[in-house]
Amino acid sequence: MGKCFKVSLQIPGEFRKLVDVNFVCAMGPPGGGRNPTTARLLRHYNFLSFTEMENPSLMNIFGSILKSWTGTCDTLIIRVAFWINGA
Repeated sequence: MGKCFKVSLQIPGEFRKLVDVNFVCAMGPPGGGRNPTTARLLRHYNFLSFTEMENPSLMNIFGSILKSWTGTCDTLIIRVAFWINGA
């Protein structure tokens, strides 16, 4: 994740460079069976922390983010993105 290279499984020893890759994740605080997350993983992400919100507010925020990322994509991808947002 940090170097953006992938090892090819077809040709041993060949590396492929990944370009324009976005990682999106969500997490809750550790506890209740969840393990703490290491700083080595967290360094790749920006944090957005807020108090618990109502579902319409969350759908509006994440719907806007998905709309900006999928603005030029196929309509099927846009529909799937908004289905994910509603889940």
